[in-house]
Amino acid sequence: MTKKILLFIVFGFLQLKTAYGNTVIAEMNSVEQLTSFNFQVESVRKVDVSSEVSGRIELIGFHFGEKVSKGQVLFQINRNKVKPLLDKVEHEIAFLKKELNRAQKSVDAGGVSDSQLNKLKSDLDIALSERLVVVQELAKTEIVAPFDGFITKHELQVGDVVNAGEPLLTLYDGSEFVYLDVFIPVRYANFLQVGQLLTATYHDDSINLEVVHISPGVDSENRLQSVRFLAEKRELFVPGMQSTISLAIKKIQAAKLSANAILFDANGPYVFVKNQECLEVSRIEFNYHDDESVMVYAGIEQGQMIVNDGAIKALWGAPLC
Repeated sequence: MTKKILLFIVFGFLQLKTAYGNTVIAEMNSVEQLTSFNFQVESVRKVDVSSEVSGRIELIGFHFGEKVSKGQVLFQINRNKVKPLLDKVEHEIAFLKKELNRAQKSVDAGGVSDSQLNKLKSDLDIALSERLVVVQELAKTEIVAPFDGFITKHELQVGDVVNAGEPLLTLYDGSEFVYLDVFIPVRYANFLQVGQLLTATYHDDSINLEVVHISPGVDSENRLQSVRFLAEKRELFVPGMQSTISLAIKKIQAAKLSANAILFDANGPYVFVKNQECLEVSRIEFNYHDDESVMVYAGIEQGQMIVNDGAIKALWGAPLC
């Protein structure tokens, strides 16, 4: 009988341990809450590049995604129409200069009259003026980069017709800084102020950010506020790109648990809390800390007994509250 009682107690203990799984006492500590937010990258300086003349694109002087230098030719438009005019007026100027030089030598000998000489001078002045006009028009056919930078996208091809004043593409500053326009829920934006320095994580890279502007307006539907950060590490970001970034905006009380403690159903994530002789479902909010653990910052309290490992085993017999 004594052996049977002992076996029963051992069996009951093992069954209880299997039912509840391993448990851990929740310890709430002050940690920085990393939260993911959507952002869009903007250049510190950008300019829309357009043409002064209408016409057909005859040359594209850059490759997609490469950095361009100040003064680099980006497009040539209608150059093949204007260049022959320049060649013609240059040829005429060369001819008139030669004739004027010959005429000046012949004036003293009486071979050329003063009126003929003056006519050649006048024709040369007109030709020089015409060349100036053509050179100016030719300059308009070349669209050059106003500063060092890069072009993220464009859909133009050789042969496309463009209109004067119509933006062809956007040139972004090539400096080592960009703006990140991060869309943050108001409840978090309230913790920020201009000039504040933060650390962010983007694709496992740590990035230093400075708050340079907080939009006074709020998206009433989503309760989001746009916050502009100045960011380093320009090589990580391309102006115009959109992605998500993790920011540690404020310190919170959170408990570190095994990732196996988290269960999910249609209502979201939860954990099992051991309450006397039963398990209580507690809805939580959490962030992944690494591959094996999570930081739970809402839904549990200091000192609670959490089924921390093998939580699914808790469904195998442990009663729910």
